[in-house]
Amino acid sequence: MKWIWTITLFISLIAAKGQDTISVYFNFGRSKIPSEQLDKLAYDFSEYAGIHVDSVRLIGFTDSVGSSKNNYKLAEKRMGSVRQLLENELQISILNINSQVVGELSSGSDSLNRRVDVLIFTTDFKEEIASPDLKNKPNINCVYLEYQILQSSFQVVTTVKKKKVVELTCHDGDLIEGKLMYYGTLNSEDVLTPKKLKWKKKQTGMLWWSRMRYVSYVPYDSFKKWRIFNYSENPCVDCGSQLEVNTIKVDSCIQTDRVLMDNFQYKSKWFQNGEVLVRVPKEFVDSSATYFIGCANDQIVDWKTKSGKKNQKYLYTGLPLLAQGVYGNITKKVECCLKDTSSRTCDNDIFRCGYLSEPTPNWKFSLETGYLNSKANQLFYAQAGVLKHIRRFDFSLMFGSSFKGEFLTNLRVKYALVDFLLEDISPVSKWKSPKNDPLINHHFNIYLGTEILGLDLTNDVGLCNNWFTGVRWLNCKENGFMNEVYLQSGLSFDKTGSSQIKFSPFLKTGISMNLIHFWN
Repeated sequence: MKWIWTITLFISLIAAKGQDTISVYFNFGRSKIPSEQLDKLAYDFSEYAGIHVDSVRLIGFTDSVGSSKNNYKLAEKRMGSVRQLLENELQISILNINSQVVGELSSGSDSLNRRVDVLIFTTDFKEEIASPDLKNKPNINCVYLEYQILQSSFQVVTTVKKKKVVELTCHDGDLIEGKLMYYGTLNSEDVLTPKKLKWKKKQTGMLWWSRMRYVSYVPYDSFKKWRIFNYSENPCVDCGSQLEVNTIKVDSCIQTDRVLMDNFQYKSKWFQNGEVLVRVPKEFVDSSATYFIGCANDQIVDWKTKSGKKNQKYLYTGLPLLAQGVYGNITKKVECCLKDTSSRTCDNDIFRCGYLSEPTPNWKFSLETGYLNSKANQLFYAQAGVLKHIRRFDFSLMFGSSFKGEFLTNLRVKYALVDFLLEDISPVSKWKSPKNDPLINHHFNIYLGTEILGLDLTNDVGLCNNWFTGVRWLNCKENGFMNEVYLQSGLSFDKTGSSQIKFSPFLKTGISMNLIHFWN
């Protein structure tokens, strides 16, 4: 009976219209699709993006090795693997996929028989465009372009089934889900007819910008004339456009490039708190466009490349710091409605990069220990006091004693010079993506300071002016118990002549704690 299946199959291949066949080959005894075929199949299936797939038929073939029963079971498993791939790539309902096992077809070639043929039945692209989906002929008096989607989507010219189309890719489902939008076709009377735009979800991108996005396809000529739009039978208001010579008049303005700003990563620059280094996927950058920073067209983005194979996918630039954690937007000239000022985003605070928070202004309890080289001896001491943070300054009053029982006190002021994270100074620092909560409470800073130190050295009172620098770890949480751990060193200048050494080095380490938290 095998010859009957063979004849039936060939007749179906010849007679079918709007049908393509893709063959998936398998390794001996395996039902998993070989990895070397996945890229090819993904490319083959991408040809059907934006085309209505009516149904799919799977035909499983088997080789002559082993029993017919086992071979048929193996063929069914292979068709199951292909069915799962179809559902993921083409988003075809399992109800529209039917399958059957034929058995051996090509005699003498086992490798050719270890396969599944995918018969894809489609609606021809040209026919789909020409047939309007509206039963009643609409009376289009005004067209409103979908500016938000046009500005939030990446557009690339490609080919589908040998037809030139524009591929629209958008990740913002709020702009798409539950909303009707159209592209235009001309009927036999050369009158604009709206055709409903269809979107499908598809995994696009790679690395950190890999995600599910909404993808749609519009015939190239249609997109150039009418973009995508909504329409009204009423006269135009505000951003509506009257149809003139079968085209739409549009304005242009500078807007945030949402595609780039939704898919960038950043890295802080050491000792350059006023700028952040960013990288964007090269595939999302329009090589024919000029990009700007913010709303002004005089700040042009200077795209840079880096050597090395791993850097070839990206373009790099710097963005200036505008406010705490807020950096300038990457913008470009796009089509827009000048009357709609509410949609301007070029200077809006839309995206934030992680920024380092300031210490809380609460009073803090401080403990420290250190040494001072006085009278040619190392003077070890410990002291305690209170500390107050105001903007970038710390003010503290400390009292203590040397390990020999000598009293000392000091009045100190510190200024935070630069803040940083360990990853900022690491040679292998990582790129970061913007977060919804960019506040960073734990970090380090380097500070400078001075203090007046009073010493009671065995009935001989000394007064020193100390200058120092230090590094500290900060915990800036509002209710944090441990607020900082620091290490500082500097020189002590004797103001009274009580010390035998005029310039004495010193080293201190200490901690501070939230006084309210400590008291409670």
